[in-house]
Amino acid sequence: MPAGWFIAVSAIGLLHTLPAQTAFCLAGMAIEIVGFVFVARQHIPERRSKSDA
Repeated sequence: MPAGWFIAVSAIGLLHTLPAQTAFCLAGMAIEIVGFVFVARQHIPERRSKSDA
């Protein structure tokens, strides 16, 4: 995990224009949100239908 942060911080340093930095940050946040949704969905128990009981 720390290596990923170092790579991300160095990439932001290499992107010299503000739009490029903003796009990079938004893409990173979108990936984090998608990952969080996947993890959260895996921890929600499945509902059983009445026919399974």
